[in-house]
Amino acid sequence: MSASPSPSRKPKSLFRVTYRDGATVTTTATDSVLAGLQAERQRPGAIKSIKFLKKVSHG
Repeated sequence: MSASPSPSRKPKSLFRVTYRDGATVTTTATDSVLAGLQAERQRPGAIKSIKFLKKVSHG
């Protein structure tokens, strides 16, 4: 029996990633670092900011 939840069970949050050219990508991730990495995979470019939007359920 494990006392800590597995990484895949951590609650996710919604983040909006804004690029320097004004484009945005909205993604879910467990933290802002992972949100930035996911956004870079979807759309390469220089990221200006990562904004937390809200918690989402993991069900």
